[in-house]
Amino acid sequence: MENYKYIQDKLNNGKIVILDGANGSELEKRGARMDRAGWCGPASITHPKILEDIHKDYIAAGAEVITTNTFSSARHVLEYSTFKDQTVA
Repeated sequence: MENYKYIQDKLNNGKIVILDGANGSELEKRGARMDRAGWCGPASITHPKILEDIHKDYIAAGAEVITTNTFSSARHVLEYSTFKDQTVA
């Protein structure tokens, strides 16, 4: 909760909080293979090092909040992807 308090205090004091940027398009730009149905969702599993490097680069650029690559990672999307055999309801 310390990190949350830090962010909340900044916001309460009218200061800017810097968020990271896109994950999916950055994964694609850096060469991670995109899934036809799940686009960037499976890339978190198939290309974890690229995703880690993206997060590190956003932190180095000053991001204070790093988000997860959850776009297209929901079961209802992945069940049509190359990960359909690993998708559980």
